[in-house]
Amino acid sequence: MGCVDPALNRFAVALSDVRSDLRAADVHTLVQNSVRRDIAARTKAMALVQLAACFERFMKDALQALLSELNSAHLTCGSVRQTLFVLAFDHHFESIRQTTGHRQWLKRVELLREIQASSTLQFNLNVLPLDGRTLRRRHLDLIWAVYGFQGASFPSPVHIVALESLADGRNEVAHGRELPTTAGRKRTVNDIKTLCTRIEEIAIHVALAVDDYLTNRRYL
Repeated sequence: MGCVDPALNRFAVALSDVRSDLRAADVHTLVQNSVRRDIAARTKAMALVQLAACFERFMKDALQALLSELNSAHLTCGSVRQTLFVLAFDHHFESIRQTTGHRQWLKRVELLREIQASSTLQFNLNVLPLDGRTLRRRHLDLIWAVYGFQGASFPSPVHIVALESLADGRNEVAHGRELPTTAGRKRTVNDIKTLCTRIEEIAIHVALAVDDYLTNRRYL
């Protein structure tokens, strides 16, 4: 996996903690005790929040590792796929967005001139095609479009459903729309274990896409 190895390893450790919590919840679920069943439900609900958080951390770490590799390649504007300009010249796009009228046109011209004049591209590691929201299908689709990764953005349609389900479940709890006990009762331990596996498979899919991207120089 190359540069994404550390990110994938951190994700694996975090995922191991989630699975450990689920095993404990499984034990509580089996006993005829309402208090312990409530503990199991809350544990399941918080597992969704933790799983979403560690996946988001993985995506951020993986994309930053990729940008570091691109920076070390000393790329030029004329050599890279143009979609990467949305990252390299983010400050200009943001400046254009905040202006109107005549000044906005001048800034558009300024952006094109800077692209033409730039010799080496340097990417800001904090400029990523993420919006701070819980990760969903649209985020991975956008990442594929911006970087130009090969193939589909998900291993299968089942994985799309899994990520959307995780986002919905996480937001129910994290945004206070449902109590953790209520949200946790909606899902079995096996449901969340399966979700963990699907999200892990998405992370591996992303890591393989990054590795292929760098190995085959698909950024050119």
